[in-house]
Amino acid sequence: MPSIKPDQLDLHIRSNTIHTLYLFDGPDRYLKKRAAERIIDSLLTPETKDFNLNRFDGETSPAAEVISAAYNLPFLAQRRVVVVSAADGWSASERRLVAESLAGLPPSTCLLLIYESRAELRDEIPAHVISHGEIVTFWTPFEEQKPPWAMEEARQRGKVLDRQAAQLLCQACAGLEDISNELDKLALFIGKKKNITVEDIRQCGLPEEAADFKDLENAIWTRDVRLALKQGRLIFDMGGKTESTFPVFERIFRLLLLGRYYLKEKKWSLKDTQEALGFRGRTQQTLFERGLKSYTTPELIDSLGKIIKADYDIKTGALPGKIAFSLLAMNLLGKEGLSFR
Repeated sequence: MPSIKPDQLDLHIRSNTIHTLYLFDGPDRYLKKRAAERIIDSLLTPETKDFNLNRFDGETSPAAEVISAAYNLPFLAQRRVVVVSAADGWSASERRLVAESLAGLPPSTCLLLIYESRAELRDEIPAHVISHGEIVTFWTPFEEQKPPWAMEEARQRGKVLDRQAAQLLCQACAGLEDISNELDKLALFIGKKKNITVEDIRQCGLPEEAADFKDLENAIWTRDVRLALKQGRLIFDMGGKTESTFPVFERIFRLLLLGRYYLKEKKWSLKDTQEALGFRGRTQQTLFERGLKSYTTPELIDSLGKIIKADYDIKTGALPGKIAFSLLAMNLLGKEGLSFR
């Protein structure tokens, strides 16, 4: 069977025609994760999940264990779901073992193989999936594609999000998962009201302008502490909360940590690493490269604890928000002579 697009997978789910075998690849982790959860919720009830849902990690789970689970018949249900994250983490011999087992999967099974990056169609598993199932590639939308995506997400929640409100929401959020989470909050916030307005978004604590978040991101990638402090002041002057800046720091440092892992531990090329992390534009790729050169691995590891501490200091009243932000920016971005570590 040929590869299909995510909207075709949505049709499978909505029409209750979910197939036996899927391979999810592409750089967007959130979309892959959400598609897997939608399939699970469609095929299994809360009562049948305990007996008919198996989750594995390709980097730690033996292939034989996954195959055994996939060949088991469901218990007190019509379908069994087997989900394998990081399925591209198996060794060559284990990939061969899995590939050879795909042709005989029972129709009651739904096996979801989730790759961290793009699948090489010449490899054993993808080559067999093409013959016996579907490959679905999940790309992170470009910036101009995110507002329509958010509007469709709102529609699925029974709400209407106009273009202006969608742009504000997308600009203020770090990624698709953040957008989705904020839409859940907004749907509860407006109650029975159908339309989500710009004013609703502002009342939920999101800043009125998010261009400064983009500039803050650039400051973090390039380790420009003075620009970060300047953008922080602009965000606060517009009514933004200190807590709204923390996900920006966290997302960038997590991406750099993951990128360092792919490059050093898994020996991926820079191009493959950038693709896996969703850096598709030259500007994003350049900033990512700057970030890799600007921070050491120990600094990246320590950064997450410092972000948590700053959040704790604000919530406990130990520090005012603006001071907590300034100290965090100087501790994370400051170099010799500016560091407050």
